[in-house]
Amino acid sequence: MNYFTAYKDYFWTLEEEGEVIAVNGGGTIAYSQFVVQVLEYLADQGLPPLGALLLVILATNHSAAYQISEVEKKMQVGHIRVNEVEIDGIGQAFRFLKMLALLPGEYTVGNRRIQLFQLLFADCSDMLAAGSSRQLMEEAGQRLKNNSEGIKSLFEHGELSPTIVYTDFRCIAKLLHKFPDKQTLIEKLAGIPEIEEPILEEKDDKPRPAPGDFVEALTNNPATFPVGVLIRSLWSGMNIPIHHSLPTAQPLGGFSDLSNKGDLDKLLISEFATDDWLFLSRLANNESLYLHREMPPGADPMERIVLIDISLKSWGTPKILAYAILLAVSRHPRTDIPCKAYAVGSAFYPVQTGTVEEVIQSIQLVDGALHPAGGLAQFFDSGPAPKRSEVFFIASADTMRHPAVQKIISDNYSRFKYWVTTSHDGELSFYRNQHKGRRLIQQLELPLQQLWESRKWD
Repeated sequence: MNYFTAYKDYFWTLEEEGEVIAVNGGGTIAYSQFVVQVLEYLADQGLPPLGALLLVILATNHSAAYQISEVEKKMQVGHIRVNEVEIDGIGQAFRFLKMLALLPGEYTVGNRRIQLFQLLFADCSDMLAAGSSRQLMEEAGQRLKNNSEGIKSLFEHGELSPTIVYTDFRCIAKLLHKFPDKQTLIEKLAGIPEIEEPILEEKDDKPRPAPGDFVEALTNNPATFPVGVLIRSLWSGMNIPIHHSLPTAQPLGGFSDLSNKGDLDKLLISEFATDDWLFLSRLANNESLYLHREMPPGADPMERIVLIDISLKSWGTPKILAYAILLAVSRHPRTDIPCKAYAVGSAFYPVQTGTVEEVIQSIQLVDGALHPAGGLAQFFDSGPAPKRSEVFFIASADTMRHPAVQKIISDNYSRFKYWVTTSHDGELSFYRNQHKGRRLIQQLELPLQQLWESRKWD
């Protein structure tokens, strides 16, 4: 079964006993089971080269821009020597992948994503014939059914050759001629009828969490358990406001509701009990009493932006704590404040946490920079933060002390609202920008070992 071959020193590799396909030295591309399911849907029209399919899956992930740049660097500094024609093809392939990454999100999820793959690889170069493809997937199904090693049994290991690279990237490069821009691709997709039946539902024997219980779903998934199990502890201990409202006058009762200024229709009835001359005298000398009625509260279009450090010093436990804080702030059951998140390292990358799969991919984002000063500078220079926003910056204590990071914080001090420092032993410190100074408002210590040993599986 040569189709399922993992090549040494290529852009992708197998991890977690073959369960995960990842960028070599980078983040996850997809679960192997998902790739097999996609191949089953493509078999009737013929299978594309496996490397080409993985490139397209990578380009339709939510962290596509970051992953494409990682693969591009890998191909530039890798161990493969290719001729000039192949280099041109690789350049065209990356141009198409970057264009593909800009597609609206509605075309890169669920059934639409499968339709996109079918459109792209219809009559692609170097594809297997439909008959051979169906036979290959039948053999793969039998091997998965009869082999105790599971998905790992499908893959073989081989030595990479320039021919493999040329085949994979030529397939993608030709798509650039077929779909030269995003609009052409969207117009083609618009003409494809919807797939009615649900597809790519994970087959899982474990009980599923109740609908809408996002935290329970995170806790029940082994990949997100370390983050999910911390959220409720943070909800119970974290002292961060969950509502915003403009300060308005509210009636407190008694003398607090009375005023010596106001409109005549708000005069107390008792004022009319005096004789006319005394009444006029009290009005002239501002001695009359008025009822100060309640004013309706004003709307406050506030937005929260959470910046998470993914540079070297925040790898591991500090980064897990940072994502737990992000989810505790953004997914609090009573919060009404919209929240956006970005990962910052040498650059900044949007982070999505709407589903368990998006949380998994977000947690895997890492940056080899020593500190996130470059990403913070790019973030504030590009201006994605509106004026009415609260900016949280979550990083390890060592990162916060770095001179380059301190300079960025100093240059943009008024734009920060909260700073949170994390540590390897679960200590959290929350600081607030108050009266142009940084004030410590809270310290928490999470029992990480106790919480992480409470998992429900072996």
